[in-house]
Amino acid sequence: MGDRRDQAEDRSSPEYSGASEEDFMNIIRRLPKPVIAEVDGFAIGSGNILAYMCDFTVASERSTFGQTGPRVGSPAAGFGVGYLASVVGQKRAREIWMLTQQYSGRKAYEFGLANSVVPHEQLRAEVDRYCALIKNNSPVILQLEKITFNEMTEYAESIPNPTDRYARDYIMSEEAEERRLSFIERRPIDTSKNMPLVKTDKN
Repeated sequence: MGDRRDQAEDRSSPEYSGASEEDFMNIIRRLPKPVIAEVDGFAIGSGNILAYMCDFTVASERSTFGQTGPRVGSPAAGFGVGYLASVVGQKRAREIWMLTQQYSGRKAYEFGLANSVVPHEQLRAEVDRYCALIKNNSPVILQLEKITFNEMTEYAESIPNPTDRYARDYIMSEEAEERRLSFIERRPIDTSKNMPLVKTDKN
């Protein structure tokens, strides 16, 4: 997984990354074998989600992790967001998603986002080391272990996405447009365009 930065994207375009993100998450979780994310660059936004969905994440010291959704008007919510809490804990997950900062490979390792962080020139060898260790183990037992880990969070997959329930039209809103444009134009956000909080069945 090389450079993967989320940008202000048009949902109608064929390049829109969110169109297949859920499919990729499902593929990673349903594959019977362990999946390793090799991160040697930017794993930002969707790239970060796919990295932490993998069974193992091996990163180089020059890698960068983080989320951008709330800052750039991308209404990320649902299982892909909540799953991070099972990886790094609730407090770290909320920090990563709600503060939209970027973290070095070393910091990602400290957070639990990465299993290992090594110098760039040692990255492939480190991934090969993980593969060699995996090959020594029983494929069927690894499959059963992966099923077990997945089942611990599977209940959350059936919960409807909050964006679909409460803010289905957010992507077409004035706020979303302002946040996308400010990101592209590299200027401060006009917060007067912010939407009011939505009414939910939780308040």
